[in-house]
Amino acid sequence: MQSPLKQLRDIIELSPVKLVIELDDADRNPAEITSSFIPTPDVVDGLRVILGKIKQATGCGIFIKGNFGSGKSHLLSYIYILLTQPQSVHLSEELAQVKPEQALSKVIKLSLVKYPSILSLESILLEQFGYKGAVFNREVVFKELISRPTAIILDELSEFLRSKPSPASFYEDIRFLQFLGEFAFHHPLWVIASLQEWIEETGHVSSALFNRIKDRYPVRLSLSSTHVIDIIDQRLIRKKPEAIDVIRKTYDHFRHYFPQMPITFEDFRKTYPLHPITVRFLSGLTPLFSQHRGVIHFVLAETAKMLDQPVDALLTPEVIFDHFQDRILEIPEFARFIRIVQTYYAQQLPELFPKVQTREIAQAVLKILILAEISPTEKRKTAKEIANILLRRISTLGSDVNYAFIEEAVLEPLVAHQMYVQKSQEGEYFIDARSDEGLLIRRQIKEIRELYTDQAYLFRSLCCLTDLSYLPLNEIGEGKVYPFSWQNSKRECAVRICDVEPVDRETMGRIISVLDKRLDGYLLILSPFEENHRWIQSTKELHGAICTSALVFWEPLPMTQEDRDVAETYLARLQLQEKYPALSVELQKEKPAFREMMTRLFFEGRFFTLGTDRTAEMKALGYIPFDKRLAYLFDEPLKEKFPFHAQVMCRLESLMSHQIKSLFEQVIRPGKISKQEALSRGLSSLISGLLEPLGLIKMRAEGYTIQIDVEHPLVVYLDLIISQEQTLTVIRSALRHSKWGLDNFQVDCLLACAIMSGRLVAYQKNDPVPLSDILQLSSGAISSLQPGKTLPAELSHVISLGAFIWGNVSDTPTPLEQKKMWEEMVVFIRDYRQKISRIQLGIKRFEHYTLFSRVDVQRECISRWNNFLGAFVLSAPPTEGLEQTLRFMSTYPDFVSEKERLDRLDTLVTEHFSRLSQYEMYSEHPALHLSTLAEKESLELFKIDLNLFLACQSDISMSELTERWERFYFTYQGNYLTAHETFYDQPVFSLRSQLEGSETLQCLKRISSETPSITFDPDWWVLRSELDNLPAVCRQDVRQELLRVPACGCGFQVGNPCPEAKAETFLHKAEEALLSFLKTLQLPEHREKIEAYYFTLEATGKSVMIVSLRKLLEQNLEKVPASKFCALLQKDLLREVEMAFQGRWKLREIEPSTLMTRIAGRRLKYSDLKRILLDWMGAEDDVICWIRQEDGTYRDFLNKQFEFYGTAGEHIIREWLLEPVPFDKHLTPREQSVEIEAFLSENNRLFALENLILSSFSESALVDRLTVESFPLLRARLQAEIYRRHSDKWLLKEDIQAIKDEVLYNLLEFLVLKQQAPALEGERLFTEVAVPMSLLQTRTHHQDSPSPLKAIFEEQHEYFQGLMSRVEKQLREIPETVPALLSSQLQPVVVIIDALRYDLWVLFSQIIQVSGAHLSTSVIRLSQPTTTDHFRKWLGISREAGVLEGRPYSLYTFAEKDLTVRKIKQLLKGQDERLIFHLNFVDVKLHATSIDPYPLYQLLIDEFKTAIWPILKEIPSFTLTSDHGFVDTGAYPERYRHGGRSLWETFVPLVQVTTGQH
Repeated sequence: MQSPLKQLRDIIELSPVKLVIELDDADRNPAEITSSFIPTPDVVDGLRVILGKIKQATGCGIFIKGNFGSGKSHLLSYIYILLTQPQSVHLSEELAQVKPEQALSKVIKLSLVKYPSILSLESILLEQFGYKGAVFNREVVFKELISRPTAIILDELSEFLRSKPSPASFYEDIRFLQFLGEFAFHHPLWVIASLQEWIEETGHVSSALFNRIKDRYPVRLSLSSTHVIDIIDQRLIRKKPEAIDVIRKTYDHFRHYFPQMPITFEDFRKTYPLHPITVRFLSGLTPLFSQHRGVIHFVLAETAKMLDQPVDALLTPEVIFDHFQDRILEIPEFARFIRIVQTYYAQQLPELFPKVQTREIAQAVLKILILAEISPTEKRKTAKEIANILLRRISTLGSDVNYAFIEEAVLEPLVAHQMYVQKSQEGEYFIDARSDEGLLIRRQIKEIRELYTDQAYLFRSLCCLTDLSYLPLNEIGEGKVYPFSWQNSKRECAVRICDVEPVDRETMGRIISVLDKRLDGYLLILSPFEENHRWIQSTKELHGAICTSALVFWEPLPMTQEDRDVAETYLARLQLQEKYPALSVELQKEKPAFREMMTRLFFEGRFFTLGTDRTAEMKALGYIPFDKRLAYLFDEPLKEKFPFHAQVMCRLESLMSHQIKSLFEQVIRPGKISKQEALSRGLSSLISGLLEPLGLIKMRAEGYTIQIDVEHPLVVYLDLIISQEQTLTVIRSALRHSKWGLDNFQVDCLLACAIMSGRLVAYQKNDPVPLSDILQLSSGAISSLQPGKTLPAELSHVISLGAFIWGNVSDTPTPLEQKKMWEEMVVFIRDYRQKISRIQLGIKRFEHYTLFSRVDVQRECISRWNNFLGAFVLSAPPTEGLEQTLRFMSTYPDFVSEKERLDRLDTLVTEHFSRLSQYEMYSEHPALHLSTLAEKESLELFKIDLNLFLACQSDISMSELTERWERFYFTYQGNYLTAHETFYDQPVFSLRSQLEGSETLQCLKRISSETPSITFDPDWWVLRSELDNLPAVCRQDVRQELLRVPACGCGFQVGNPCPEAKAETFLHKAEEALLSFLKTLQLPEHREKIEAYYFTLEATGKSVMIVSLRKLLEQNLEKVPASKFCALLQKDLLREVEMAFQGRWKLREIEPSTLMTRIAGRRLKYSDLKRILLDWMGAEDDVICWIRQEDGTYRDFLNKQFEFYGTAGEHIIREWLLEPVPFDKHLTPREQSVEIEAFLSENNRLFALENLILSSFSESALVDRLTVESFPLLRARLQAEIYRRHSDKWLLKEDIQAIKDEVLYNLLEFLVLKQQAPALEGERLFTEVAVPMSLLQTRTHHQDSPSPLKAIFEEQHEYFQGLMSRVEKQLREIPETVPALLSSQLQPVVVIIDALRYDLWVLFSQIIQVSGAHLSTSVIRLSQPTTTDHFRKWLGISREAGVLEGRPYSLYTFAEKDLTVRKIKQLLKGQDERLIFHLNFVDVKLHATSIDPYPLYQLLIDEFKTAIWPILKEIPSFTLTSDHGFVDTGAYPERYRHGGRSLWETFVPLVQVTTGQH
């Protein structure tokens, strides 16, 4: 057949489909479900029935049956959408008539493959309904649940039922299905379920129950092969338009050569390129399908492989065999067709069919015959049927040739071969897989037995099958260690099968070695094929007495030929069992005989040892368990090896490790136990059965006490071992292999008692370790034991003196009591070493204070205790440490009283002295004036008690002393406040406000404002200055002031006289000033100007003004008081006077905005513009035009900004309005203030702000003003003023917390730190003062310094430099941190931040603490050079992995981008080793920048906050430290360096961080 279309891909396309549709897809993607749904005739018929039932409201049960891939789940999903969203589905006209008009009230869908089969169908369904109660009556429950139309859709029901774990559970689900069906008949319920097979095929269902289910589920739909054909045609394989002609030609081609082909063109077209018979075969091979490999998967997968083949290529049924071959192998009843038939013919076909084409057709024929045997729906095939299935054209001469070829050239030769292919009398060909199985088995048994000529291989195979409890040869192999009990002790022996004899010398040497070092015995099981065991005798001669008793041989009977035949045949059949399942029956029959033979061979054999000629028959022991047999075999050898074991053997038959643990914790470690406690805790038998035989305990009236019998031979032997060898493993081995032969439990108890009694001391390497768990003796936590010491008897009477340290103990403390005493003493030593250090530091800190001279320092006592505490080695054994303690106590009987004095002195210098010093300074302050007898007496009593307290001559407490002080203070404060208030209530302090409102002063103020051209003396500004100097009311917060100093900042003292000031005097001066102004007007030169101005006034119609002016000029000032003119001197008259003084020119004020409103945005002729300009400015020649700045907004702005400053503010406003200043009303007040100040600064006009007097304002008023002040210069002046007022006062951190201005807060914080500095030394001075002060300096240096603050900043910097010199001098005396000490403080997770300087750490710590993490911070000093490499070598982590402090570690170095939460969690998961994370983000930035420290720190803070800490906080707890700090050189380009010895490089933080994560 010729066609221009050469390949299948030219005429067909495969549609992309989802191979597995799940019921839940109806919710996830309903549009895809409906769009891809194919309504085949089978489906349409089924939907018509289902929807019709729902339309008629007739409840019922519905079963839908179909194979994997037939579309059951797709159909159920489609039905679900129809019932829940009917409007979203478009149906054909036929189905539209039965389509639901609206969604059902409830639709439940269940994919049952998602539920465990142990759950009942009823419980699953009730859970979906939300029902949680018990079910006693199904009818009642489901009536409550289903009252409105409801559908239940169940997918894969048959699979769920088939997987039921028991017949009872299967039957119960069937009964529930019956109930649902019956319930649906009478209620609006439809149960729609899909199945692979009908219910009656899933399990054993009685006929009566089956009939009832059948009646209750009357609608049964089956998705047949016709449905599958329609799916292939309409959904899976799309034919292109040009395909029909090609398919027709292809069909005619096959019909020509195979005229008996039983296929219509329509069937051929629908399934093309599948052979229609292929689809038929598929419908009968459902057992081969799975959820993911069904019909659709087969069609798509196999068709895709054919797309490049010619258009006449068909997918014939033999492809099914290839596609599902692995599934055929998995099914036992089908597997033989592959394992036997196909395997056989794979070897034989090349010989039967030498031609490749014929051989390929023969292979296809065999596969079709096998599929026909497997399929329950296919009958056996004739030659013509096979030819019509394969459609393999052999010749073009005629159709008969093609049919004949299949029969004569393929089928008949296969039948003639007389193996599996056979022919019936009806001419049908088939395969019988069992026709030659026996012959094959016998042949293969013979082949397998040839392998067993190797006796060693045969013996190993026999042993592998011998799994009897009394003869477990299968588990021994080349060796296994077995525990067994001998004389109530746990023993171990090795058992080895000698499948190859003789055992070589090297192997025997290893056996003897482990027998000598670790094991109690060794059993060698010999082969039944070796008759000459001479090599055994040579072993005895070679190794001599070492193995005389502990090496035992088990020799079986020699195996006869008959035994060998039985064994080899049995083994061969076992190998063939999987291939030939029929052998299983025979093997079950032969198994007892095989076991009997192996039992006979070994149990009629004998065992013997080399040490003696002792032999014994195994049969005499009977079939006892193997461990019991071992105990018997090694009884005599062990008695010879351990002759003294019976003397110390445990009297209990068995012991468990938890019993030994309890014995240690409750008896050995405490050292004693009462009889009652031992009995109630079940320890009596352990004490008498285990410890007594070992001579480790004594029974007394009060109970049992651990006491080693030093004369016991075992203890003497232990002492001998310790004197020669101290390695624990060697000691344990010596005790186990001694004549006493102790087992591990006995060894543990003996050594534990010796350690707890102090007789021995446990060590790990060179460090003594406490024995807190008996498992330490076998886990490797202890490496060696050394002889210990006990407390001398002459010190027993001193023990009670230390009761305040270790509590009440007996005069002869037990080992555990000694340990606890020493532990408490170690805590005491550490506490008092720190206490002495604090006292000495306090003395050094306060010794120059005047008050400290009154303190009873107890220097001799301190020195004595310092020497005493410093002499201790805390890692010393308890006995040694306690002896040292007791000898000191016996030498100094005042030990307890001295300790109490030291406690009091420590509390004084660390907690109370700073406060007492403040009290003293307050009481001696020069401003303190006591005005009452009560104040004087109260203060005197306080001073007396203070002196007694400091000299330790009184029992008065600090709280009582504080109460005395407060009694004085509040008395003094109350008196002072009352006097202060009374003082400032006097009339003189209200004089200023009275004068400011007087008529004369108001008049002078108008004159000064309106007539700036006239000068006279004294003028308003002179009087203003004198007015400001009048007594003013104090605005200080007096109560707050008195907390620091005993007098208010205003200088008031109780009893101060009232200041003098008279209103008459000041008013007289005002009268003189006004008179001076009037006289100035009457001067001839000025009179002339004014009179000349009359003509102007007349011309402008202001004749009234002329009259007023004449009064001023003509009045006799000697006779009329000047104040009489105040009413006359109003602003309008004064303005005319000013105009007269300015000359003949008139002054006209004009504003630009008036002009701009008329011309802005217009196009004007020259003449028009000229007219507008003349109209705006006027045309008079004698007029001066003053183009004023539009200062309405500007004036308002100035009034608002300076009204706080009173008269001084008014002066600034007046001055600044004289000359134009740039003003943009669109700017914010602060922006406008900055612009104005910059302009005035350029024009040297800031003197008004620079000279503004602030001293008259209270501190609180200045602080409030600072929050709103917008002029930078005034802000700086306010900050400086407030700082100066605090500079001589005592400040606390809480006093400045309310300050909102950052610059002021920093200034005052510097003062707080400065005041704390004298009281601190060394490390605390560095961390608590120098570091935060450094951060303040860093911030200050980066900011611009306004002139009012420059001097302050310079003072602070100078002080800081001096402080750092003092700190460096003190810190040089602190020794470098010992690496071992640092290592001991490291947690399992360590974070090293490269170049983390201490002040930078303080900033990081604030971020950590805000997140809620807990920090415990200390300081360490590193050695030089301060580099990463040196730090790692110094700490012992120079490699990426290693051991640190006895624990393995791994070192990870991260850049920021490498550090992730996922990475950290992966490393933390299952963490056994120490993890060390090295983060270098700080160091990287240091070496890449030269910016100032402040912006650098801000960058690092942001990086730590956003990138580093969110990852680190995932670690529950860790240690954080650094490898070095750095210094700021200020040089370019390498500004920041490290490697030196400065304190910023060597002193770094050591922090324990707890984040609380889990």
